[in-house]
Amino acid sequence: VCSSDLDDMTVQHKDHRSEAAKEFSEFFQRLRTTSDHSATNQEIMKFSKLFEDEITLDSLSRPQLLALCRVLEANTIGTTNFLRFQLRMKLRSLAADDRMIQKEGIDSLNLQELQSACRARGMRAYGMTEERIKFQLQEWINLSLNEKVPPSLLLLSRVMLMPENVEVGEKLKATLASLPETVATQAKAAIG
Repeated sequence: VCSSDLDDMTVQHKDHRSEAAKEFSEFFQRLRTTSDHSATNQEIMKFSKLFEDEITLDSLSRPQLLALCRVLEANTIGTTNFLRFQLRMKLRSLAADDRMIQKEGIDSLNLQELQSACRARGMRAYGMTEERIKFQLQEWINLSLNEKVPPSLLLLSRVMLMPENVEVGEKLKATLASLPETVATQAKAAIG
C-alpha cells in the first residue's frame, strides 16, 4: 500500500481534498452496489484507514454493537451509549496491547498468552497450531499498527460469518460493503 496516497488526503489544498473525497465516495458506492464488491486490496487498505473507530461505533446499530461486545467477551447489558463507551475502552486497551506485543515481539509470548491475545481480538484461539495462532496475531498487529486499519473494522470483519480461509482483504471488503451509509458520509466529511 502506498502510504503517500493517504498522506496526500490530509493536504489542506481544497481541490485536492475534494478530489480525495470524491474518489472515496466512488469507491464506497462501487463496493456497495456491485455484486462482486470489486476493489483491489490496495484500495481496501487505503480507504479502510478513513473509518475511524469513533465514526464506525457511532454508526452501528444496537444489534451490531451487541455482536461486537459478544466477540470481545464484554458485557452486553446496558444502554446503547454504554455499549459504545465500553467498546471504545476495549479498543483503546487492544491498541495499547498491540503496541506492547509489537515492541516485545510475538515470539516472546507463550502459547497461553498467544491464545489469550487472539481471544481478546475475537479470533479463534484453540484447535490450531501455534504457528497459525502467531500468524493471525501478526496479521492483526500489522493491519492495526502498520497499515492503520482501525480495530473496529478488524473486529467487524471477525463478526461476519465468513470461512476462516478467506483472506483478510476480502473480509474487510465485505465489512465495508455492509456498513451503514452514514459511516461513509461521516468518513467523507472528515476528508473534505
